[in-house]
Amino acid sequence: GSSVYHIIEDKIGRIWIATHGGGLNCIEKPDAKSIKFINSNNVLSRYNTSYNKKIYKIAFTCDDVMLVASSEGLLIADAKVKDLSLLELKVHKREPERETSLSNSNLRSVFFDSQQRIFVCTENDGINQIISSDLLADKLVFRHYSQNSGFPTDITQYVIENDSNLWVVGRNMLVELNPEKKDGQYMNIAFELDDHVFSEAIPARLPDGRWIFGLHNGGALIIDVTMKEGDTFAPNIVLSCVKIENQEYYGNADTIVLKPKERNLNINFAALDYSNPRSIDYAYKMEDETSWTYIGSTNNVSFVNMIPGTYRLTLRSTNGNGVWNNRNRIVTIVVEPTFWETGWAFLLYLLIIVSIGFIVVRVRLQIKRIKKQKEEALESYMKLLDQYEQEQKAYDEKRRELQERNNQVYDDMYMQRVMSFIKENIRNADVSIEDMAAEVAISRPALNRKVKQITGKTPLELIKTVRMQKACQMLKEERFSVNEIAYECGFSDAKYFSKCFKSATGMTPTDYRVKNLI
Repeated sequence: GSSVYHIIEDKIGRIWIATHGGGLNCIEKPDAKSIKFINSNNVLSRYNTSYNKKIYKIAFTCDDVMLVASSEGLLIADAKVKDLSLLELKVHKREPERETSLSNSNLRSVFFDSQQRIFVCTENDGINQIISSDLLADKLVFRHYSQNSGFPTDITQYVIENDSNLWVVGRNMLVELNPEKKDGQYMNIAFELDDHVFSEAIPARLPDGRWIFGLHNGGALIIDVTMKEGDTFAPNIVLSCVKIENQEYYGNADTIVLKPKERNLNINFAALDYSNPRSIDYAYKMEDETSWTYIGSTNNVSFVNMIPGTYRLTLRSTNGNGVWNNRNRIVTIVVEPTFWETGWAFLLYLLIIVSIGFIVVRVRLQIKRIKKQKEEALESYMKLLDQYEQEQKAYDEKRRELQERNNQVYDDMYMQRVMSFIKENIRNADVSIEDMAAEVAISRPALNRKVKQITGKTPLELIKTVRMQKACQMLKEERFSVNEIAYECGFSDAKYFSKCFKSATGMTPTDYRVKNLI
């Protein structure tokens, strides 16, 4: 690659070059007449540049461990290897599932301070410090300094050391870093640019102790980062105006009280340093927050729709030289609840809920009781219906028996009259059904139906049957002749009598007599 970002020499005289587009390059023999560049295209066969073509910074520890900051992670190798074909670089990248991995894989530089602490600058996730003692381990542990932990910027480019003080070069600010402290106190914003941006060029220290920084537009900036006596000044922070809803209040009270219907609050404040007020920056946080919210030169904060309760707001500022201090201002904010947000209201809510629950239970029990009553009433009605049906059935049975008995009596009386008529007219050969109907006082069709119903025979068949029975009785006696028997039984013709008798009994009158007289 033709874009060279960094050149460094290792302990045995090899020159290492960081490039954009060509990755890592090495000149093994710089004094040779013909310079040969060693890279992944020849000797560095174990180094894959497919994902590490952009190299920004190379550094060596006192133990000859090489660290390379690239756009795709941190490359680490044992530089004591003399045969570069055996050089193997381990790649450390961001691992989302591991909190102590690199916070971001896009790196800008790597730096060793005088205490041999190692810091890695990321493009957009702050500073990472290597905590692991074994740099050649497969996995390294990193500590993160980012805006999530109180660091003022996530864009970092380089770290410089000035008289044992560490300074981080960000996009447009120079931040002091003290890794020994925690909770946002490990840094001070010493310098911040309004209209310029620091370039990616490595800062250089001038002989007089000042530092020269490259700017993005091609210029340069000389800064004296040495702490001056005035940098220790810590100004007071005062409240200049408090706006509650649309009403403004002036004063410097430590406690602000919002009435029950007041929920929106705006606080204006100022650090009392008139030497360079435009360079003063501010930050704030609530007591339950772990990191500061940096608001630059804005000197007011707003809170809307605040929930009832007591809050502790901590305000912090730099002095006129841009140095942060620990002279914080704590403001207590009390948001009074409305009646409906008090404990009494919640007790009332509880009583209402309990009452509604009690009413619901009572109503359900009442409904259950009414339902049970209805079921019992229905069961009683069903029993009454069964009893009524049984009684009705018994009544119908008795009525039917009585009707049958009455019908039997009627039929007996009716047949007695019919049989009496037949007996009285058994010798009458000219007797007719009309005569029988007239005697019984019924129509001929009705007579036919009734006799048929009772005896299964028509009236005419019944007359013939009675005559044959009488003929059989008389044939059992020798004192009557067949002609006499025929006349007594209503037959005027003896031959016709014999024919009818044989049809009824299967024998002639004479045969019948002979059979019954033996």
